[in-house]
Amino acid sequence: MPELPEVETIRQDLRKKILDKKIITVDFLHTKVAQDNTKHITNDLVGSSFAEIDRVGKLLIFKLATPDRYLLIHLKMTGQLIYRIGEKIFGKTSVSIWHIQ
Repeated sequence: MPELPEVETIRQDLRKKILDKKIITVDFLHTKVAQDNTKHITNDLVGSSFAEIDRVGKLLIFKLATPDRYLLIHLKMTGQLIYRIGEKIFGKTSVSIWHIQ
């Protein structure tokens, strides 16, 4: 499980890489993590972008450019999150993949 400094480092690194980039697709490799709401989550994310990334404790808070929409992520035990920009993949996990441009 990542400690607080690692979560903050991840937050800062993600801000540099993904803010204001359009979300193209969202793939859930394990739908259980979305509690059977994958379609709703995908509809909210695709076409939007991340306007800001904040943190409360070890919880990452992704504010979407869409008004009043947020994505909350806890890195759980692995401390890993994966996203893709073009053909380049960052991170490694089996939870979800965001494709942004």
